[in-house]
Amino acid sequence: MTLKKIILGTAVIATGTFLMPSCTNTTDNDRNTTADNRNEKDPKEVAEDNNDAMLETRKAEKDAQFLVDAASINLEEIQLGQLAQTKSTDAEVKRIGQMMVTDHTKSLNEVKALAARKGVQIPTTLTEDGQDAMERLNKKTAKEF
Repeated sequence: MTLKKIILGTAVIATGTFLMPSCTNTTDNDRNTTADNRNEKDPKEVAEDNNDAMLETRKAEKDAQFLVDAASINLEEIQLGQLAQTKSTDAEVKRIGQMMVTDHTKSLNEVKALAARKGVQIPTTLTEDGQDAMERLNKKTAKEF
């Protein structure tokens, strides 16, 4: 195929594309009505937009719940780690207790910072479950611990 044929074919297609709309029997008023209808959102798009807004709200709720749960777990692990250090006579248990305190304190500080940025309130004391775990373990003897 020569360059001349390619250019001629492209010109014919382009001309046809521009001339076709003028061959229809629609009036300017019909075109304006169609344009106005296009400016209105499709009901499917409206529904999708509304669902997206709801999902963002659910996501925020899930994020907040995650931060609350993470703070609760970290607080419990810190307290249990401290208890392990004071109650146990086993050096390995004491070492693990210290590691729990160190790691979960770092994690709790990160959770606090993220919660503050997101405006989420998190617990600052042990939950009832955490207190129950502390009481159960606190009743153990040093050897049992």
